[in-house]
Formats: sequence, structure tokens, C-alpha cells
Amino acid sequence: MLKPEEVIGVEFGLPDLSTWGDAMLLPFVAKKLCHPTVVWINERWLLERGINVLDPSARKRTLNWLIDQFAYCVPADGDPAGAYLDAEKVLKADRYGGSGIVPHGGSGRTGTLGRFQIKGIGVTPLVGTVPQGSYATGCAWLEEAIREALYGEVAEAEFPHSGVPVIAVIDTGMNHRRPDGECGERRALIIRPAVMRPAHFERAPMFSATDFYRQHSSGDDVKRVREAISRFREQTPPQGASGADPASLPELLVRVAEQIAFGRVHRLCHGGYLTSNLTMRGELLDFGSFRSVPDWSRAFSQDNMPGFGSEMLFLKSAARSLVFHFNKYRSPSEPVLREIDVLATAELALQSRFERECLRLWGAVDIDDPCLRGEILDAMRRYYNLQQRTNISYERGSVSVRPWISAALPERLSNPSASVRLTAEDALIERVSSALNAHFGAFEDANAAIELALSTARRLLRPRPSLYREELQRSLYDLIGGQNAAEIPSPESVSETIRARLSSGRRHWPRLPCEYAVLAQVTWGYSSALFCQNVHTSSYYLWIEASRCGVAIGVFGRTFSVTELAPWCIALDDRRWNGVVPATADGRSALALPPLNEVAFPVMAYWYERQLGCDPTNLDEVGGCIYS
Repeated sequence: MLKPEEVIGVEFGLPDLSTWGDAMLLPFVAKKLCHPTVVWINERWLLERGINVLDPSARKRTLNWLIDQFAYCVPADGDPAGAYLDAEKVLKADRYGGSGIVPHGGSGRTGTLGRFQIKGIGVTPLVGTVPQGSYATGCAWLEEAIREALYGEVAEAEFPHSGVPVIAVIDTGMNHRRPDGECGERRALIIRPAVMRPAHFERAPMFSATDFYRQHSSGDDVKRVREAISRFREQTPPQGASGADPASLPELLVRVAEQIAFGRVHRLCHGGYLTSNLTMRGELLDFGSFRSVPDWSRAFSQDNMPGFGSEMLFLKSAARSLVFHFNKYRSPSEPVLREIDVLATAELALQSRFERECLRLWGAVDIDDPCLRGEILDAMRRYYNLQQRTNISYERGSVSVRPWISAALPERLSNPSASVRLTAEDALIERVSSALNAHFGAFEDANAAIELALSTARRLLRPRPSLYREELQRSLYDLIGGQNAAEIPSPESVSETIRARLSSGRRHWPRLPCEYAVLAQVTWGYSSALFCQNVHTSSYYLWIEASRCGVAIGVFGRTFSVTELAPWCIALDDRRWNGVVPATADGRSALALPPLNEVAFPVMAYWYERQLGCDPTNLDEVGGCIYS
């Protein structure tokens, strides 16, 4: 079990929903599972919270703590005999509303325990009398849990305002039993930090409560919203103050707009920017509809929801509802929020972030000439608008067959003097290349600067097929033995699958110095190595990102003190360490000095460039796996 001081460290900074009002949480009883198994833990998150899970003893104590604290479910008809022990625990379902018409009153399959939440726990009292979708069973499937863990790590690492990570996945030891008596999917519990959502500040007027709760639900709902809004205003810092929490409702919506813009440019589709799928810090929450998409087509995860590129419809609905509630329960001394002003600020933020990320794709963020910036942005907007004319429905099984920029990049770069074909991709590349040449042409090392910009484009524009939802689901079902799997996958196989998908699916590395061209990469989640070339010196390096655990740094299965790694350190904060070590031309460490020379750096798992001495398609020579 974790020590008391370790639990304090793990909980540090996480919200306690019980402090947001007496009506925020609704208690219910769950029973201890008889055969739970932890199949995955978030080593990165735990290390950064001070738990050295690379140490076998600490890892065992962490696994025991997870089972002891969170391995509970609400018993249901059809659960197998012997699924539960006699021990019970009182959990709480958090009440929230929404911007649309929803029949539930809050978390329908998630229980809150202190500063953590357990998703897939079973039906809670907030499901109501007309359950929909997953709320009907209260379950989370094992495939869904592993997929959410993977997507959560991508969102946490790449999105400007992050995402809520999964801390652990626990197999419940049983399958869901369908109404016809047939064996259903393998059940799992998703353990994550507790969060405050914008939906906590909205009423749930359509909640069809069960008889037991109906007489109190309406009054509690009003009280919850009033208390939550009052508490938000009491604890938020003044406008412009630094900190993780937004100072106002408009600032929250600006953050959400920036998340939307980033996802658009980098083709990461959340699927539903609902007020219940976000936190009050703007973080992404719940990744059931999340996916990477291959291009900028207007893709629909669900036909009845706004598609990729139409996310502002979510934000407009959220702004209308939240402005109404914040005005309704404001104090007399506070100014009235105007929906039109709040939306205008958010839309401006979305446009600004979209433009910045479009420039980032070409390594052109620092171009300050307004004409050259305008040329690049106009070319990107035209191409984006062209692609948005195509509708894709994942619900109906359609897939995009549109060309994409990255497919045209190698040919255009290898033969830049070739005549421009009449394709949108070539026209875009021609315009952007001309602007890059005009900007970098006066540089002393112009060729290197242009190559760095284009290398950045080759990386950031590369599709992410390992994060395509449908392909990922097929792979995960193979991993766990099918939809009706009877056996538990080994934790090692789950961890390796998530590592491999992250290694091939990551593109944006926010801490990477701008002078490095990334040739290949590998990540274990808590530690990553990017094989880079400094285009100005032609030297090869490994850019290392690692999680900090107190005074220790976790680097690919080993821990070192901050002092030991000081010679290679580039940046260090409370949770992350970044450093650079020399490398050979095949992507391996060339370090001869202790202690990093003792690390068995994994071979690069995903390659971007092919001009090296080894062929990245040759798995025997390079190792790793490639999704392309």
C-alpha cells in the first residue's frame, strides 16, 4: 500500500468535488470485486507524482493501493456468482447538466472517491429512468479503457491545454451479461483524477430521476449550480494572473477554442466538445469518440453531432448555456456577461491559434514578414476549405480517399524544379515553398534553414494511422482476445501496445528545440528519445524527454539523480527533464560517459527520414514497428 505521504503527493492539486457545494455529489454503494487485476498503470503520471513505479517494491505497493481503493462495482443482474466480496464502499456520483437536452443528471457510470474517479463502475442513481448508450449498463469495456488510456496520453502531451489522463486500467474479472443472457464484452474500470467540468455549472432540467430521488432532484439541481458558480467566483484569480485555472468564463472558452484549433490543424478529432467532456481548465476529457483523421475532410464520428471542422457549434451551444447560468446566479455587483462578446473572443482565439498551428506545420512560426505569413496562411486556408467540402461518416463506414499534403511532399522536395501539376497539393506546396525561400533565402545557412522547415512539415503533416480509431479497435480486440474475451491480457502486452502506438502516433513535441530535425522516435510514455539532426552542424543527437520523480529521473527503465544527468540537461521543472546526448548516424546513443551510457536505449520505433545508412522498412536492422 502507498504510504500516507505518498497518497498526499498523488492527490496534490486534484480537485475535491465535495468542496464545491453540498448538492454536488450523490452517494451510492458499491461492492468490492473478487477477481480484479490491474492491466495497465500510467507510469508517467505516477512518476511525476512522486511514486517511483520503476522500483519493483514501489510498483507492487502501487498496484495493491489501486486494487484496495478502486476495485469496486455496483452489482447488477447477470453478474456472475462470486464476482463480489462482502466489503462495501460508499462512492459518490457528481451531478452536472449540459448544453443540450439530456435525460441524465450527471455521471451515469462514474463514481467519485476523494480526488479520483472510477469510470465503468455500474449504473449510478444519476442515470435516470431512460438510460442511453453506455449509461444503460454503467459499464466500460476493456478495449475502450485501453484506447482511452492511449488517447489520453496523446492529448496530455500535445494539446496546448492538455487532457485528463487515465491513471490505471483495472480488469473487473468478469464480462457483461447481455439482456438475452449471452456473454458480452470484457468489463474494466478506468481510474482517473477527479475534475470540475463546465457542465457542473449547468442545470439538468430533463433529468428523469427515479422515484427515490425525484422529490429532491430539482431543488438539489438549482442549489448545485448556484453554489458551484459562487465557489468559482470566490476562488478564481484576478484577470491576467498566472495559474492553471481560468480567471473567468470567457477565458475558459478561449482555452477550449485553442484546443479546437490545435485539433483541427493536427487532425486530432475529439468528436464532441461538450461541456461534460471538458474540464474547467480547458482539458479534454473522455476519449470515446477521439480519433486521428487522415486529412481535413469534414469527418463525422456520429452523424447526429457536428463533424470535424464544425466544432464551433459545440462552443456556441456551450457559451449560450454557460452565459445564461452565470448571469442567472451572479451577484448584484458583477457585470452581466454578453454571449456575443464571449463568442467573439473565443472565435478570435480559435482563428489565431489555427493560424499559429498552420505556420508551425512548416516551421514558420517565427516569420514576422506580414506578406510572407499571409501567403502561407492564405494557401493553407484555401486548401483547408477545399478539403472541408468532402463529408465522411465513420458511423456508416465511409473513409476518406482525398489526397493529402504529405503524399506530395517527397516528390516535390526531391525534384523541386519539376513542373507543377494541377493538383491542390502541389499548388499549396509551391506557394509555401516560395514563401519559405523568400524568408530563409537571405540567411547565411539558407539551405539548412529551408531543409529544417521542410523536415518539420514532413513530420507534422504525416498521417497517424496508429491512432485511427477503427484500426486501433481491431488491434485492441486482437490483443484482448475478441469482444467476448474470457481471459485477461498480460499487463506487459497492454503496456507494449500503448508504447508502440505512442511511438508511431506522436508528432508534436512541444519542448523540442527548433533547430532539430526529427528523423525517428521512440517513447515509453514516461521517457522518449527523438533521433535528431542539427541541420546547421549536420551532427546527430538524441533528444531525451523523461519524467521526474522527486530528485530522480526515469530514463527507459532506469532512474538517475538530477545531479548525475546535469551535464546533458537542457530544461528541468517539477515533473519533466529534457536533455541532449550525442548519437550515431543509425539512431543509437554515442555516449561513452556514465551514467547514461549504461542505459539500454530502445531502437527507434518510427522513422520519418530515409536518407540514413539503414533502411527504416527493414525491421531486422532497425527494430521496432512501423504503422504507415
